[in-house]
Amino acid sequence: MITRLIRKTTGIVGWILLSACTCLAFDADKGGELNRALEEIETAARLIDANAATAATVHGQLQAQAEALSVEIQQERLRRSVATFQQALQVDRIRYDLLVLQQVRGYLVQLGDRIAYLRTAAHALNVYRDQIRDDRLMLQALNDVDSSGLLRQVREAVDQYRRQCCAAFLQAQAAYDPRELEVLWNGSVKGH
Repeated sequence: MITRLIRKTTGIVGWILLSACTCLAFDADKGGELNRALEEIETAARLIDANAATAATVHGQLQAQAEALSVEIQQERLRRSVATFQQALQVDRIRYDLLVLQQVRGYLVQLGDRIAYLRTAAHALNVYRDQIRDDRLMLQALNDVDSSGLLRQVREAVDQYRRQCCAAFLQAQAAYDPRELEVLWNGSVKGH
């Protein structure tokens, strides 16, 4: 009877140890996956920060150029006594400045959208980073946290953000829009 109890106890202890080792190995895999995901997030976050800084610099430079063009249009308008849009189009310098200003404003919109996207991406990565840190803490306390959904989301987000960071900042507009030129002219006449 004692021999059977010892065998049963040994079997139960063995089963418990095997289960514990399996859980620990499983948790180590999860922990490793979470650590790798955290490293990917950090790498993507650095790439996003660098892109955002570059985009902000270019945006500032283009904004300064737009302001300089507006000033030049105003000066040339006053110098040439131009009062209407049609007259303005007859003055090469004003017409050229309006075309360039139209292009610069298009770039500013694109860069503004890009900067907003990068800010959103950085925020999303921060949320994922916090979730991973929370999951790592939970792994220490629980043996069965399923992080596969989070890891899939992180991989998809990181891949998307990397693709966006590799995309060109600006794309030239195919053709000029005469109505937009007139709006730019009217804004210049009013001093905007």
